[in-house]
Amino acid sequence: MNRSSQTEAIVLRNTRIGEIHKGVTLLTPDDGLVRAIAHGAYTQKGKLRGTTNLFCCGTCYLYTDRQRDSVKITDFTVRDFFVPIREDIVRFYTASLWAEAIIKTHAGGADSTRLFSLLIESLHELEVRPPDDAVRASVQFVWRFLGISGLQPDLSIAADTGEFLTEGAPVSFSSEEQGFVDAANATDSMAVWQPGALAYMRHTGSLTLRDALAPLPPEGALVRIKRVLYSILEEHVESPLNSLRSGSGIL
Repeated sequence: MNRSSQTEAIVLRNTRIGEIHKGVTLLTPDDGLVRAIAHGAYTQKGKLRGTTNLFCCGTCYLYTDRQRDSVKITDFTVRDFFVPIREDIVRFYTASLWAEAIIKTHAGGADSTRLFSLLIESLHELEVRPPDDAVRASVQFVWRFLGISGLQPDLSIAADTGEFLTEGAPVSFSSEEQGFVDAANATDSMAVWQPGALAYMRHTGSLTLRDALAPLPPEGALVRIKRVLYSILEEHVESPLNSLRSGSGIL
């Protein structure tokens, strides 16, 4: 049975279908990822031309043809265009990384309502903050995304022994254990977090996203933190993330 419906949605990806049609991947709070076609969106006068651009967010009107197993966007009332994100290369690559992670993990395989709220809030923070804050915003997004996906490493318990991590001491991330281990059980190839980095993530991870972006991490900690979180992401999707490769030196 064919049906019309509407949903809140964020545009995560655009692809070209033929000369004038646009394939649109949407994140929705109820159905997770939805792939739809915006007919005529690549024409000069197509009504969906500007409303189905990357990161546009609002109410999307859909028509599902079950016989053809296709979904068509009939209209899109955009609430947030997030133009500053698309116009700044640092913000753009940061948001693209988030979108790619969501798509490649099939929306984290978890609560799409929580994920939708997280992405909306993160895009708003990314839009209004200076580009220099993009890495901190990304760290906080990825940390929470891993939590929604059930992949967030424990910051209190050693992944190899099940014992409490030593307070005030460095920890190392074990990709084999997918968690942190004490220095005594670490190898030279493991990424190390100093006590300040661990304390920063423990503290900010318990805050709202906006509050978590207020405190500054210890000097040099952010590079080590994002290295670990991005490696967990790539392990989760079981393939390199194109945004990290094409945005090397930016992200």
